[in-house]
Amino acid sequence: MAICLITLGKTAASPGNWNTGKLVLRNGTVVTGEINYNWKAEIVQLRMPSGTVKAYSAFQVDHFIYFDNGQNTLRKFVSIDYPVRRTLTRQLILEEFTSGPYMVYRRLRHGREPIKVAQPVLYADDSELVKDYDSFNYYVYTNNTFTNLDYFDRELWPQMEQEFGDELKQFIQTRQINISSTVARLMIISHYNYLKDNMPQAEESPASTSVIRSGTTVGE
Repeated sequence: MAICLITLGKTAASPGNWNTGKLVLRNGTVVTGEINYNWKAEIVQLRMPSGTVKAYSAFQVDHFIYFDNGQNTLRKFVSIDYPVRRTLTRQLILEEFTSGPYMVYRRLRHGREPIKVAQPVLYADDSELVKDYDSFNYYVYTNNTFTNLDYFDRELWPQMEQEFGDELKQFIQTRQINISSTVARLMIISHYNYLKDNMPQAEESPASTSVIRSGTTVGE
């Protein structure tokens, strides 16, 4: 069920990280201001120059971008029709974590406990949260398919090994990384994208687009 736009007023804005950015709605409207994303509630808040704060759900947002001063990086979030099952999709806000032939998106790894009234505010400040890579689920998008990073060995590695087996194995050996860890898998994908992007033009296959709206899925 869609969550309607909520105007919070000038004093109801949640604490946390607020960074200047741009938010694009599904109807094409572009608004700018200070942005805060709550990972737990999956709601993005926009603080206007007037001080008014508005909240948007995944059903209303196309994407939003802001420069994270704490992380010193540009961050982009997109609203995606994620295929939960073959015939069922769910609107989710995912952060674009890695770009390239293998696009990587991430979403907070939700616990089974219900959201308490006072709890979601803790997820509006992600300066510490993002330092723990295992706090998130990662989804790799390629060939119009989402694959959960948990299925790396079975669904992702065979194709990567076929294309750049020697280079990737040397990368793993040189850095002595444990390929069962989340960080290691993300590093391998990043290096694979580097190798793919630097192939001779004649051999290069079309890269995945960074604007994804739907696809099939492998794993959840």
